[in-house]
Amino acid sequence: MSKRNTIRYSRYDDIPLFLDALDVVHVLGLPRANVYNMFYAEDFPTIIIGGRKLVRKEKLFSWLETHQHSVPQELSKPDKRHPQTLEG
Repeated sequence: MSKRNTIRYSRYDDIPLFLDALDVVHVLGLPRANVYNMFYAEDFPTIIIGGRKLVRKEKLFSWLETHQHSVPQELSKPDKRHPQTLEG
């Protein structure tokens, strides 16, 4: 296995300034297909340098912040098998 396939970033400062799709896979732990779809999304901050699709580290994290979704209502309901008691 090549070193490129085993990269792990433990700190924000270790992440390169510009990331390609494989870097994003390692940073976010997402499947490659999902990351490639992100790079082709209309609002994703992709830049092209010499034919390579890249994203700036700061832009990636900013984009992720704007694309956070809240937990759907049906997933946030209490589990009926384990009822919660209400105090009051």
